[in-house]
Amino acid sequence: MDRITELLAAGLANLTIEELAELDRLITEETERLEAEAASLENVAALEAVADAADQLGAERDRRDAEQQELEARRQATLDRLRPAEDQGEGDGEDQGEGDGEDQGETPAQLAASGRATGRRPARAPMSSLRRPATADPRRPAGEPATSLMHATVTASGSEVTTRAQVVEAFSREIQRSRSVRTGRISVVTASIDWPEDRSLTHGDGATNETRLQRSLTPEALVAAGGLCAPIENVYDVAVAGSAARPLRDALPVFGADRGGVSLRPGPNFEDWAAGVGSWTLADDINAATPGGADPTKAIIEAQCAGFEDFYVEATTARVRFRNVTTRFDPEMTAANLAALDIAYARIAENKILGWLGAASLTVTSAVEYSATRDLLRALDRLIAAYKSRHRLDDALTLNMAVPRWLKDLIRADLAAGESTPATLAAADAAIQSWFADRNVRPIWHLDGRAAQVGPPIVAAQLYAAMVDGAAVPAFPTTLEAFLWVPGDFLYLDGGTIDLGLVRDSDLNAVNAYETFREEFHGLAFRGTEALRLVAELSPTGCSAGRIDCAAVA
Repeated sequence: MDRITELLAAGLANLTIEELAELDRLITEETERLEAEAASLENVAALEAVADAADQLGAERDRRDAEQQELEARRQATLDRLRPAEDQGEGDGEDQGEGDGEDQGETPAQLAASGRATGRRPARAPMSSLRRPATADPRRPAGEPATSLMHATVTASGSEVTTRAQVVEAFSREIQRSRSVRTGRISVVTASIDWPEDRSLTHGDGATNETRLQRSLTPEALVAAGGLCAPIENVYDVAVAGSAARPLRDALPVFGADRGGVSLRPGPNFEDWAAGVGSWTLADDINAATPGGADPTKAIIEAQCAGFEDFYVEATTARVRFRNVTTRFDPEMTAANLAALDIAYARIAENKILGWLGAASLTVTSAVEYSATRDLLRALDRLIAAYKSRHRLDDALTLNMAVPRWLKDLIRADLAAGESTPATLAAADAAIQSWFADRNVRPIWHLDGRAAQVGPPIVAAQLYAAMVDGAAVPAFPTTLEAFLWVPGDFLYLDGGTIDLGLVRDSDLNAVNAYETFREEFHGLAFRGTEALRLVAELSPTGCSAGRIDCAAVA
């Protein structure tokens, strides 16, 4: 696959025929290899990459075939122009002797203007007044004479004329012959221009037209005249930054909420049932069997029926209006606007989940002790120890933890500020991920974050504000909001989606517009015993215990 990637990176248009054949062979071999493997995320991703490479290879071959066909057609057209036409016959004496006295003794130029055969091929001398000056052909090999990109032909009565005098004579002679004609249109001289195929645009073939236009704008095809000699190119594609991914939603188990919500009974806390557990000694057994004894009894607790808790869905909506003219003539901008709306929708919907997590969780805090990475991992160790001990969780249980993705950047900056080693100057994502995995924690790196909260505790905004021109590089948020829970304790409620697609009515038609509308019904249900919200103060200074006075640390 590395060689396939290398050939694609070089640009298919730059590859030789041998390299294209090699790429074809590699694609076939890689396809056969991947077909033999079991289906997995890596296998499917590799197959998709190979399929994309095959599509690019096919498109490049089609382009080269079309280009070769175009060259062959141009070559044939040029050869047809260069081959002399067969000489016209002299005719018999009777034809040459016929005619009135006016026609006898005419010059060859007069005969050409009148449309009668002269017995020889018309001259093709340049006509400065009737043809455009020749321009350099950028496709002409070095050393060959320049030819005009177009061929202008001027004819009178079917015969080509090449001088201004011939045109004047043709008009004069036609006037003499047509004195009896009072009305109507008489065609005397006709001018036509034949453009070579590579300078002709074809209706309905946008790809070929674009190729021919690009060739005409190459540096070799432009005449040096200072500055730009041709219009600059319009790039209609519109770039949209951002992702519409929903990592939080996708990490939660999904349950349908066809009735707009669910009612769940929370699981009992085993600590509340400790009163039902006791001891029974041999002495207790003797006393219970002895008449008049202490009559001990075994510990017991009355079971209670837990009540139901209701969880409802709510709608997150998206509505946008477009102008008909914009959509019709600028589809790229329409697609970009829809993509930007999807990104904004994803952020708002994900932040709702964060709010639902916060409402159902118990908040705990940690303060700055050394530096961000060490403080976070030490706080996480303490939190996991208390959480698993309190709820008697097995070490093999992996906990879910929702954290913002910028935490990875904060950890890297913190390590880079400390000891300078290759590992700390560029801590890989896999290494950071492993630090959580070693603690049986699965981090969910969400792309969003809630606004600042006044608390208590006070939580800094988890989203960055817009940058200002000339301002300093933004600092990391001073606090981290993270959520820790047992997998399965939170259920994502999916109430379905209403997608009306394109909406038109009389009011929209009156202003030449239309709308798109959709809404997603969703919610979050908590069915566990306890979830935690960690608010940690973080300072990415790179400081460690070896650099400070440990005696001064409480």
